[in-house]
Amino acid sequence: MNRSARLWVDITTSVEDLGRIPHGTLRVERGIAAAMAELSDGCTGFVAFDRREGRFFALSPQAAREFVTASTEPERTRELAGVWQRRAWAMQGRATRLFSSSALARPAVSVPADIPFADGDTLLLPSEHDRHDFACLARLKRTRHLKLVFVFYDLLRVLNDDDPKLAAQDPTGLPQTEFMVREADLLLPISQYSARILREHLHRRAASSVPVEPIRLAADMLPVAIPPAPVEGLVAGGFVLSVGDVVHRKNHKLLVQVWSALIASGVPVPTLAIVGRIDLEGNAIVRTVQRDRRLRAVVRFLPNVGDAALLWLYRNCRYTVFPSLLEGFGLPVAESLGYGKVCLASSNAAIPEAGQGAAVSLDPLDADAWAAEVERLNDPAALAAAERRISETFRTVTWSDTVADIRDAIGRCGGLRSA
Repeated sequence: MNRSARLWVDITTSVEDLGRIPHGTLRVERGIAAAMAELSDGCTGFVAFDRREGRFFALSPQAAREFVTASTEPERTRELAGVWQRRAWAMQGRATRLFSSSALARPAVSVPADIPFADGDTLLLPSEHDRHDFACLARLKRTRHLKLVFVFYDLLRVLNDDDPKLAAQDPTGLPQTEFMVREADLLLPISQYSARILREHLHRRAASSVPVEPIRLAADMLPVAIPPAPVEGLVAGGFVLSVGDVVHRKNHKLLVQVWSALIASGVPVPTLAIVGRIDLEGNAIVRTVQRDRRLRAVVRFLPNVGDAALLWLYRNCRYTVFPSLLEGFGLPVAESLGYGKVCLASSNAAIPEAGQGAAVSLDPLDADAWAAEVERLNDPAALAAAERRISETFRTVTWSDTVADIRDAIGRCGGLRSA
């Protein structure tokens, strides 16, 4: 890669979801972009893809920083037990104001869609890849020799090995993971676990030559513009926190089962605050709680929590619980430990990596084991001992560390040189 070639960071998800409460992959995109925007190496730029016009637009570092650090606002689509549906170009008025600002270099409509990329540039796609036009990316790769670098989370919408689409010359009709396997110049899995399952899939697709470079994910939240404020009805130190969308995979069913069993046995339990979108498949567990008078007194669903409130929740919870069945990393585990909060975490998939040995690792199917730990942590001495273990074991990874991993990986693959 010559000295004039650039690394472009895609922040399409941040632009489309401006003002929305971020999910896990969006928080990764925001963290990476915010750290990249602090660089002054002269070879890093920012872009967003406008699906209405089918083109990328360049953003200045200042405009990119505004998008990825914008404060979040309550959403009407996050009512309790409601159905969350994506709103493309959310907060359109705010997005329009930023796009029209002098900080944003938006080309005229007549400019070809492959601008602003120059021949041999690299495009880093850190978040929701299916928001892109795969035909556009494939064309840029072939006409501009644009190098495509994807952050890889997990295997999504993978085709059967005998699916005829896999033999098609045109990759643009492939689902997300299969397109990445076919077109990526570099894949950046977010854990060693994700790297392993990705390499296995690449082997099945006879694509083992695609470079795979695991990166570390940060455990620190971006600074919030609004001062953290208490969440109504919760008392500092009096609640346990669970962060993650209410879907089957996150295994909130186990938490409800544990809290119900402890209540029935007469064991005091702290309030359980569950933070995350409630999708269709999560409605059943919400109804289960609402129908039970004892459960609904101690289990609260908070589907509309912005960054400032989430920060307060992390700082003021007694400890956190994360019983997920499958994760490519487990960001809430790392975040909890980064704030010095004990985390009872699933032993499945990549989640132990996120905990670095500092989390309390439990079988996500063993409700008795989880109940025993919840009861044990009712003892302040036991909780204090577990907190000391965090300070002795856990090392917080920053977004600057994540960016350093990305830049080093691109450099090892013949791309961006270290500044």
